Amino acid sequence: MTPSSRTALRIGLVVPDAAIRRGLIALIDSDPLLQLTLIVEDPRELLDALRRTRPDLLILAEDLGSTSLTRTIGEVMSIHPMPVVVAADAPGDPSEPPSSAQLDALRAGALTVVPSVLEHLTDHQKNQLLLTLHDMSAVKVVRKRLSLTSPAQVTAQRRTARPEVIGIAASSGGPAALHQILIELPADFPTPILVVQHFTAGFLTPFVRWLNHDTHLDIRIAQQDEPLQPATVYIAPDHFHLGAHEGRIALCDDAPIGRFRPSTNPLFASLVEHYGSSDWGIILTVMGRDGADGLMEMRRRGAVTIAQHEQGCAVYGMPRAARESGAAIHALTLTHLHRHLLDRRLPPPSPHSG
Repeated sequence: MTPSSRTALRIGLVVPDAAIRRGLIALIDSDPLLQLTLIVEDPRELLDALRRTRPDLLILAEDLGSTSLTRTIGEVMSIHPMPVVVAADAPGDPSEPPSSAQLDALRAGALTVVPSVLEHLTDHQKNQLLLTLHDMSAVKVVRKRLSLTSPAQVTAQRRTARPEVIGIAASSGGPAALHQILIELPADFPTPILVVQHFTAGFLTPFVRWLNHDTHLDIRIAQQDEPLQPATVYIAPDHFHLGAHEGRIALCDDAPIGRFRPSTNPLFASLVEHYGSSDWGIILTVMGRDGADGLMEMRRRGAVTIAQHEQGCAVYGMPRAARESGAAIHALTLTHLHRHLLDRRLPPPSPHSG
């Protein structure tokens, strides 16, 4: 990382294990744009510490000892909402599922999972991890209540044609959002789904295994030229842009777009080029503007475009931009979104959609 005149980002660390704590402290200290302003060894002291010091990003160890990780995240997001990431070991065997603690942490509001043991990482991997911390610290999170009710469903609805393919974009907070949608879809769901989800290296395969275990769909890491099938979810592999052409998966390793590869814009651009108005584009909890241009082009070509509703959205950056620019015709909560995917009845266009 190169020095800059920008104000350093404040990092909070909640790590009971001394060895893991030393490794993370050394990593953070190596970056002049990160400043460690809070170190908590006993998680029971966290809420009091946050009343005195508010970091830009909070790193929680997966293992908090006798304290519940999920409950801790829930309290932070309810009382002192801020970006939270979990430091955990990636499974040693890629075929192993992620731990239940990691998955529950994502559901509770953690933005992503990063490695906790750093000694085996290359310099490049450490630099990517630092970039992830920078990105996560910039996320504008939404306060989560411990019990959340959905807004009243709009009664006036219109049925749309069944899409030939559905494209979904997600990043921080996306794994939990995708899980909530896909777990409700049946084994005979008629449409292939293509997903771009930004992951920390090492967690894509465990995520796919988790979804395959919990859902009725066939969840795959997309492979070049494989045919699109109904009831199948194709997730972009690490370091490749995802698209579709003539009913098959199309991957490319073109340069990152806004530091993202995969990026959502190539996915949406590919769908609108080959399917026109016969596709749906969905923006879930996404940071920055990844996908904005592609979703707008889908809207112009007559495709159905949807942004996740602010209520329950972990990161409302891109969904907000999609609504305010008019790229997203509809704004739906996750609870309502899966219902609309099933019956294709959509509410009237959002007043923000122009």
